Amino acid sequence: MYQECVAEDQAFALIDSNVYSMLATGGTLNSAYQNVRQLLHQYTSYNESIQISCLPIYHLEPNTRINVYDSDSNIHGDYIINSISYSFDTQSLMTISATRALERI
Repeated sequence: MYQECVAEDQAFALIDSNVYSMLATGGTLNSAYQNVRQLLHQYTSYNESIQISCLPIYHLEPNTRINVYDSDSNIHGDYIINSISYSFDTQSLMTISATRALERI
């Protein structure tokens, strides 16, 4: 390898062979494939989002899974709350922005 790098005029580094025994190989639980799959799932599912105006439900928080059924709008299924906005007066409504919760691929 050393001769190939010199002949090709490429940069190289000489590493002691003891270093390789101290390296940890990549885990299967957090592989590049899993990360790509998660990002694809996350960013392709944002196309199916809804906005709900309703009476305030103060115990809801972002990243909570909710089940929505509205036959007039043809909306049904599980959604993940992205954001919630409301005021604390007695006459106001809360607005929930949510995206469809897809099952993992």
